[in-house]
Amino acid sequence: MNNLIIFSKYCGPVVFPLSLGCQIYKVYTRKSADDISYFWQFLYILGVSMNLVYFIHDDVYITFKLSIMLEIVLLMILISQKCYYQRSTRVIDHIT
Repeated sequence: MNNLIIFSKYCGPVVFPLSLGCQIYKVYTRKSADDISYFWQFLYILGVSMNLVYFIHDDVYITFKLSIMLEIVLLMILISQKCYYQRSTRVIDHIT
């Protein structure tokens, strides 16, 4: 049982950035981020930022801090993609 907890402790921080990477790839290939809400992204960034504050305050392992920082960077990429593709869609709609 203890090994499962240790495994979860070190693999858990990898899962969230990996899932965001997959989402970024999906948005890039579809050229659309219509199904991703800004509110969800805001809440995700808020939660991740709160975790980062806790991790820095509690002096948690550097791997957890790096994981959280990577998540924030990936979320910023996802927000940028959403803004870019929404703007592109509006320009195309305006032209046609």
